[in-house]
Amino acid sequence: MPWNRNLAVLFTGHATLGSCAAVMVLLNGFVGAELAPSASFATLAMGIMVVGTALGSMGAARLMGRWGRRKGFQFGAALGVLGALLAALAIYSESFTGFCVSAVFLGLAMAFVQTFRFAAAECVPTADVSKAIAIVLLGGIASALIGPRLALMAKDWVGAQFTGSYLVLAGLCCIGWMVLSRFQDQKILIRTREEGSEGSSVYYKDPTFYAAVIFATTGFGVMSFIMTATPLHMHHSHGFSLEDATLVIQSHIIAMFLPSLISGWLIARLGVSTVVFLGIVCNVCCVVITIESSSLLAYWGGLALLGVGWNFLFVGGTTLLANKYRGEERFKIQSINDFSVFSVQAMASLGAGFVLHAQGWMALNQIALAALSVCLLVLIVNAANNRSAMIRAEEV
Repeated sequence: MPWNRNLAVLFTGHATLGSCAAVMVLLNGFVGAELAPSASFATLAMGIMVVGTALGSMGAARLMGRWGRRKGFQFGAALGVLGALLAALAIYSESFTGFCVSAVFLGLAMAFVQTFRFAAAECVPTADVSKAIAIVLLGGIASALIGPRLALMAKDWVGAQFTGSYLVLAGLCCIGWMVLSRFQDQKILIRTREEGSEGSSVYYKDPTFYAAVIFATTGFGVMSFIMTATPLHMHHSHGFSLEDATLVIQSHIIAMFLPSLISGWLIARLGVSTVVFLGIVCNVCCVVITIESSSLLAYWGGLALLGVGWNFLFVGGTTLLANKYRGEERFKIQSINDFSVFSVQAMASLGAGFVLHAQGWMALNQIALAALSVCLLVLIVNAANNRSAMIRAEEV
């Protein structure tokens, strides 16, 4: 497995700066329930954070193209420090508006974290790209273990509950800033459009493009929809403790990243369509389990399956897109894909609290099943189109 200083930097940066998302997933519902004017707004900050990530996804790439990755990563870490400090101040002063503003900066910071996987691919030979990405994604497991646990330990350290949690998060982002300052920018050779690849001017005519985007956006959307509402539902509807919710969320985030070690191998052996189908099945199983049972084990198992399903859908959709568009146009198409993914994730996060408060847990899961049904239909149509294309190619 490849290893160099840049990969170590990116791994540590993901473990520290990536904690912004893990801490917000765990605490935003609890903080929102205390500060929001209405219970339906309890998860609003998480949605705003994802909006920040969506809006920052294109800007982050442009800044790093102008400044270089190292300065861009440091800027992202600085945004994380600012967001965490603003969140601590907002909680201390009991300002829900301030907490929502802080979520914007935390979301912008996460837009830079999302580019770590591309930076990892630039640091190793072509044959080691998938392994390098896996190393960086493992930093997501570390962030799931470190961020929420430290936030839980520090929740009563300063003033109002959870003020200390976000001060600790600011410290983690500072560490991330210092570590990312050691990143060495790579000289990248930009290849011209490769023979046989589709141009960005006609991507919108290609069904494969839409299939790839739908697979990834469904994975992120369903995952965020259920994940955002789960801690709040566990605590307020069934009386589970914050520690129980922490266990469930940590296990879920680990389950999101751990399959990256084998998902590429599974795609090579079974094909993209099969892995995407397995992702849909995992998500459906999550919904069924958490509807049928309200035990801690059910939430733990359901959210773990939700994480695995996200990984298979996201990696499957990304692989489909990368295999189809390999030339110079891939940068534009990938940015469109990422903006679509995080926009849907933002809507899911924003809507989770409203649906949970207004319609309940059952309705929330039924909406998730509807989205998965659409994804399954797209998968079937895409597989049929691929078979037809293969038959036509054989006839020619």
